[in-house]
Amino acid sequence: MSFLSSIFSLMVLSGFLSGCSDDNAQDANEGQIVTNILEEDWLLTSVLVENERTNLSKNDYPKEMSYVLRFTDDSNFTLDTSVNAARGTYRVEEKSIDFTAYQELTEIAPVDSKLVRIDEILVMEVNNITRYAINNNELILYWETGQLVFKKL
Repeated sequence: MSFLSSIFSLMVLSGFLSGCSDDNAQDANEGQIVTNILEEDWLLTSVLVENERTNLSKNDYPKEMSYVLRFTDDSNFTLDTSVNAARGTYRVEEKSIDFTAYQELTEIAPVDSKLVRIDEILVMEVNNITRYAINNNELILYWETGQLVFKKL
């Protein structure tokens, strides 16, 4: 009888421990989902400049890669504007990020005034970005007077 009690106790204990470890693993995964911004593609969802936020809607992406931030290798990225291809270089250290040489490679003018303004902000401000934050599936890039908010694709 003592032998059976011991086996039963071990089974209960192992079930309890495995249940606890599964809960802990699940809790850990519910926090920050994205851990490396460089391994993801990011879609621009809003722009904040001097306390004025502009949100992008489904109709604000005229082509498949419009406003998609992609880190192509250890030092290069693409972030097409509404209708133009654009790229630059970057460097990441902890929570700081430094974008340089960002420029549009083509010169097509968008017709929508909202997209014209967003494109102008990107061209003027991406090289001024100094830090980033991750909030679940969002990437927020900051410069002195504004921010770009992206969601994970």
